[in-house]
Amino acid sequence: MLNYLKVIFVCFLFCCLGCTHDDLNRASVSGIVTLNGKPLEKGTIAWLPLHNEGPTIGCDIRNGKYSIPKKSGPAVGEYLVAIKGEPVPTGKKVPSGMNSSVMVDELVDPVPEKYRSGNMSEKHPESTLKVTISSGKNVHDFTLNSDP
Repeated sequence: MLNYLKVIFVCFLFCCLGCTHDDLNRASVSGIVTLNGKPLEKGTIAWLPLHNEGPTIGCDIRNGKYSIPKKSGPAVGEYLVAIKGEPVPTGKKVPSGMNSSVMVDELVDPVPEKYRSGNMSEKHPESTLKVTISSGKNVHDFTLNSDP
């Protein structure tokens, strides 16, 4: 009886795994992210569909490079791209949020807000990075600047 249940369980797993395929026309995407002419050391990049034509996709940026394979990549369409960096110390000490008598290093995201925001408000329409994902391999490099 126990072996019979194991067989049913294994068959169930195979069925579930086989059913995870989606019908999205996905594509791979890779590229380089620079900030002020230098590779962004660490961060994240997110692809937010502009017309709800697929899931939001994201991955890590390491040494200025990112890559998303086709099987987990964005669907073909238009996207807003949001890029965030790993917070870095400013050299200033600020009160801890938990205990105002304890001073901690102030940390800020090196990437300006205009590239970090996934907010598509009319207030900052110029602050978005938009790209079109096509079938096949896509390469999108982003040259970010701290200047206004």
